[in-house]
Amino acid sequence: MLCRLIAAGLLLLALPLSAADKAKSKAAKLTLEDVVFDAQYLRQALGPKTLLTFEKPVAEIPASLAEALKTSGLADATKFMVLPPEFGPPKVVESIPYNYPTKLRRGRTSGEADFLVLIGADGKVKTIHCYQHSDRMFALAVAAAVVRWQYAPTKIQETALPVLLAMHMSFVGDGSDNQLFHRPAEPEPIPPPPT
Repeated sequence: MLCRLIAAGLLLLALPLSAADKAKSKAAKLTLEDVVFDAQYLRQALGPKTLLTFEKPVAEIPASLAEALKTSGLADATKFMVLPPEFGPPKVVESIPYNYPTKLRRGRTSGEADFLVLIGADGKVKTIHCYQHSDRMFALAVAAAVVRWQYAPTKIQETALPVLLAMHMSFVGDGSDNQLFHRPAEPEPIPPPPT
């Protein structure tokens, strides 16, 4: 009897995992790095039509972004429409600075990254995709901060809409003009001992 139970247990272990079990297993191991650099996660979140907006008003999709949309397969998943400039991009209402990677900071290395950030009608970041970067560590540091940002959503006639925001983030290695860079806190000076 015991041998039959052991054999049945081994048979269960030998059965292949179902697709749902495989998906659960993969989701449990999914990291921010997986999502940020793989366009499939953004592709799955897009509807048949997507409003695309930019940090600064533009009339049409820039050539570099159009090429990225094509090569990533995003252009096959949805029809992109540029949000008319009079509506403007969603505004950041709550942000946290990103921590520039120590290795890059020590080398005074500049960094740049271009992202597509899907912002829901509730103003929360739903997913993010980095389609171009100068340094992978820099892109991950920025993405780790941006996914926690809160936006005032884009509204058309008082109706909040989800939009895909194309954003460019950069860090200048000499430390000038870095508004979203989180510098480590300076140590407090030690007061002299009382005399």
